[in-house]
Amino acid sequence: MAGLSCRGRDGTCTPHDPSVQNTPLTINSYRVVLKRYHLDGFPVQELCGAHAGGLWFDIQVFGAHPGIDVASLFKDHMRLLGTNPANWTKNPIG
Repeated sequence: MAGLSCRGRDGTCTPHDPSVQNTPLTINSYRVVLKRYHLDGFPVQELCGAHAGGLWFDIQVFGAHPGIDVASLFKDHMRLLGTNPANWTKNPIG
């Protein structure tokens, strides 16, 4: 199962959260943080970026054996469209 949220620049994505395993990465020229932790006993992969094309985003994939890891989902299947709705598409995942 995966979840996605995006919003304006008011979000945070810290690579210094001591409660989870953090890995700073650069994917498609965006600085992101890969976080791995357990929530209610279930493994979670979370990828977030605080300044990605004018947006803050957060993607979470839950489960011990997800169909795709969260970094590959972002790198290979998602495209950030920015803050201008004129640039948006009806199919952002493809």
